Amino acid sequence: MCARFYSELNSKSRLTTPGVDGMLRSVPAVVSYEGADDALLSPDLVRDRADAMLEALGLEARELSILLCDDARIQVLNREYRQRDRPTDVLSFSMAEGEQVAAVESLLGDVVISLPTAARQAAERERDTLLEVTELLAHGLLHILGFDHQSDDEERRMRARTDMLVAAAQASRGPTRAAAGPPSGDKE
Repeated sequence: MCARFYSELNSKSRLTTPGVDGMLRSVPAVVSYEGADDALLSPDLVRDRADAMLEALGLEARELSILLCDDARIQVLNREYRQRDRPTDVLSFSMAEGEQVAAVESLLGDVVISLPTAARQAAERERDTLLEVTELLAHGLLHILGFDHQSDDEERRMRARTDMLVAAAQASRGPTRAAAGPPSGDKE
């Protein structure tokens, strides 16, 4: 899956992009949409948050692909890869496991986020959709890096790392809040 996603995503995206200051920079995070309303969140904002997380982890030279999709697409992936025939909020696929192990050393993997599910969860938690997507992105990235939450101790460690990554992402100098699309609340 990862190799297929990377080849599709990289064929659609540029290797450099203008930063907030207008200067070209390399893009460690590649964001694409499939079936999701791309007006919900700015891909530049999601990319900047992912870049901030990678930097906080000392992985700014590594590449991460992010697919923002609808419930139908994530349900297909959830069924195909986890044998669970229902939508979920986030899936992650590491390039360090499975058939494509370290095909390209700089590639970390894929994080797939259902925007409709993220928006519903944000509304239930009375917070901004951007914050929900940021948490899901951090959660997926940590799974790619080998973190899990099968025990209470693992859950505590993963929660602490998730909080650290969300804080780093929120502190990033990405696009203005207006570029984030319509919020589902103002709790961020």
